[in-house]
Amino acid sequence: VYGKTVSRSNSFYFNGGYSFDNRYLLDANVRMDGTSVFGTNKRYSETWAVGIAWNIHNERFMENCIWLDRLKVRASIGNPGNQNFSSYQSYTTYVFNNGNQNPFGTSMLVANFGNPDLKWQKTLDKNIGLDLTLLNNRLNVNLDYYDKLTDPLLAAVSVPSSVGSKRVMTNVGSQRTQGVSGTVKYSPVYHPEERINWTLSASFKHQKAKYEDIGNSLDQFNKENLNTSLVRYYDGGSPTALWAVRSLGIDPANGQEVFVKKDGTYSYTYDTKDEVKVGDSEPDVEGVIGSTLYYKGFSFSVHLRYSLGGDVFNKALYSKVENISETNLKYNQDKRALYDRWEKPGQHARFKKISLTETTPMSSRFVKTENFLKGESFSVGYDFPKEWIEKIGFSALRLQANMNDIFRKSSVKEERGIDYPFARTVSASVSVTF
Repeated sequence: VYGKTVSRSNSFYFNGGYSFDNRYLLDANVRMDGTSVFGTNKRYSETWAVGIAWNIHNERFMENCIWLDRLKVRASIGNPGNQNFSSYQSYTTYVFNNGNQNPFGTSMLVANFGNPDLKWQKTLDKNIGLDLTLLNNRLNVNLDYYDKLTDPLLAAVSVPSSVGSKRVMTNVGSQRTQGVSGTVKYSPVYHPEERINWTLSASFKHQKAKYEDIGNSLDQFNKENLNTSLVRYYDGGSPTALWAVRSLGIDPANGQEVFVKKDGTYSYTYDTKDEVKVGDSEPDVEGVIGSTLYYKGFSFSVHLRYSLGGDVFNKALYSKVENISETNLKYNQDKRALYDRWEKPGQHARFKKISLTETTPMSSRFVKTENFLKGESFSVGYDFPKEWIEKIGFSALRLQANMNDIFRKSSVKEERGIDYPFARTVSASVSVTF
């Protein structure tokens, strides 16, 4: 019966590290966790990690490299766990059937079918990295290559309605993610003794992922998503791939949409069997560009987030332009619903003729490549000199002002705050240390 969530857990772990002459480094840890939220047959789960590093800059053959401050090569491997399910997910639970009383009293219904073999979602994480510092700490470079294999995945698999529940949590398939990330920082002005420092920074990440060993266990999900979502679950497919029938746009002759079948032929008829991958929401590259300036107690920082090459399904075009109808005219609509439609033969238009009132299926026509630059954070602050504030009994006094998400420039126009709260924030603070 639903009630207060109570779970019990215990853990055993070992951490160890070794350093030889500050040149060769080794870290290792082993952990075993037991918790009541796991299936009764999978009470305990072990995780571990091993990391090694080589401080090349401390080798004797590098003594004459005065321009080199640090050169470290590192590698690690481990399998962190992810317990991302609720406390009662592995148990069969019940609810009172208050809606249908009977002469014998109140009955009970199965709310969730348990799975005694449910276990942690684990990821085997392999990483190779490089840390480089040059020019008297003015230039810093960090590079990482990673290969992550999540096995098993945790998914809610659909079951026949006759079972009495729509979905059952189970472990199914795996996901492999490979990528490269890095950060570069450079200080054009670097005078720490004078409390003057200006640093420019840029980070990047590029990654690709795919499903493995799913088989047909998520076929029901794929069927339920037809024409309601572009997400599919296929072996070899990407978790961020967008699947739909390809579209050539609106036929200038009659205002109908032309679809491309799998064999390359054209048709006015939409058929879900012709679905292919039409995009991927994972950007080709994304990261943050920043600038920070410290000048005798004053600090100024700007950080801009960028994303290039990711694809999105344009909901505004789909729901408020293409599929406008008499039933939803009372709601806010996009003005393009009036002037960018097909009206007469020979006209090249983006949207179908308004007389076609049936709902347009989700096709590649509404998948757009999104590149954006966002003003993620801006801040200005001032630390008062100690000789001033110590006279009034303070150890430190700082004034700070912050602005977040101030602007966003994108190749795809979208409505923000419709499905998820969105706000531009401006804040100020005073920090005092006694």
